[in-house]
Amino acid sequence: MKVFQKGVDVQLAVDLVEFSYKNVFDIAVVLSGDIDLIESVRTAKNLGKHILIFGDESVTSKEMRKEADHFIDLGRLNDKDLDKISHVVNKK
Repeated sequence: MKVFQKGVDVQLAVDLVEFSYKNVFDIAVVLSGDIDLIESVRTAKNLGKHILIFGDESVTSKEMRKEADHFIDLGRLNDKDLDKISHVVNKK
């Protein structure tokens, strides 16, 4: 089964800009490396916000990785590291 999420990036971009102007947050954690978000990321940064992008380097645009204050490549994390940040323990 394939799941399609139409409009999610658009809503994320709108929220990022709106909440930046409303000063709702200081740091945004973005779980998307879609280049369509780059202008909203730039706007948030211009408003003094910090942007952390979590993604896989192979599918996160180079421009987004550069634009972020920090890019965390989930593809490089081992299971133990992933468990630390997700608080999910794989029970066998």
